[in-house]
Amino acid sequence: MDQQGDVGSYSSIGVDSTGKPHIAYQDLTNRFPKYAYFSNVKWTIADISQMGLGAQYMSLTLDSNDQPHLGFNEYAPLVPQMICSFFDGVKWTSTPVGFQLGNYLSIAVDSNDKAHISCYDFGGSLIYVSNIQGKSADIVTVDQEDNVGRYTSIAIDSDDRLHISYFDHTNKDLKYAYFNGTIWLNETVDSRGDVGYHTSLDLDSNDLPHISYFDMTNNELKYAYYDGNNWHDETVDTSDYLATSMALDSNDRPHITYKSSGLKYAFHDGNQWHKETVDSGKEFGDHASIALDHLDNPHISYYDNNNKNLKYAVIDEILPSVIADDSPDIGYTGNDFEFNINAFDKCSAAKRCSGISGGPIKHTGTITRESANCRITSSRTNESICPAGSITG
Repeated sequence: MDQQGDVGSYSSIGVDSTGKPHIAYQDLTNRFPKYAYFSNVKWTIADISQMGLGAQYMSLTLDSNDQPHLGFNEYAPLVPQMICSFFDGVKWTSTPVGFQLGNYLSIAVDSNDKAHISCYDFGGSLIYVSNIQGKSADIVTVDQEDNVGRYTSIAIDSDDRLHISYFDHTNKDLKYAYFNGTIWLNETVDSRGDVGYHTSLDLDSNDLPHISYFDMTNNELKYAYYDGNNWHDETVDTSDYLATSMALDSNDRPHITYKSSGLKYAFHDGNQWHKETVDSGKEFGDHASIALDHLDNPHISYYDNNNKNLKYAVIDEILPSVIADDSPDIGYTGNDFEFNINAFDKCSAAKRCSGISGGPIKHTGTITRESANCRITSSRTNESICPAGSITG
């Protein structure tokens, strides 16, 4: 997706309300933080800062207007500091938040589109940052018992209260902290072995926390959730790498991307886990990040460690179900026709099939990728089995 130098490490992805992906990542060659988004027909790539001071632990989120907010650690020699950047639709504005902060950071926005960040203090504490304005911010220590706060992940519930998952390095435990409206409370989620690396947190429709994480003792990808009374955890897969990234779909079911001899993806259907290989080869899957669109389709950004490139994956089934709104009605001769689709715009089968007797129909054929567009060559049948509002291929 981006092949200009050594690019793609520390990737973080978000998907906007129209299903278009936005990705933040590091340009290691130039030591810039970069941002890419898909705008209907092509990827647009921007340098967020050209200070050349590096950009580690990048975390991206989108606000209610689909504008990106980004946190990252600028690792200038001797004085690493956390930067919070926001794009207002015209320009990027970057705010230095604090020195010796920013490792293992995670960002989220509340109902007022204000950014909130969790991160690790180099002194060994879990830190929460809010009210980021100009060159000032409120910085609170959430947990400072022993050496805690690495691999943080933050989420905000429907009451704008904060939830954070993180790693207790001293005791090798997975921990969870939340703000109850008055004070911060924390608890241990899993303490069986050396567990809690690379946590990823999301909240379900009842504001209950779900966490994916790595079990170093058993080399396992694990998943934990709170049912309102107790924590439960289970093993999803064996894994040869620490990183995990998770998102819950509209049915509160988890989708996780991780590395295990390549980039893998796991999801739970309500009864059992299903696992797939997205990109095979040990060079694929570093710095992976997952987000779901409004149709619950997974989008994944990740780093190609062999070619030093940023890569992006989306499930194939999304492609034949989407057509550009401004594309012409399907034309055909006899029973054969062809048409172009754009992978991120939606329209109904009824609209696309207008003028064709039989209404919505089933299409079969092959798909070939041409830049951002796909060309489908199909044969038409008269079976009226395609549901209204979609086209299947």
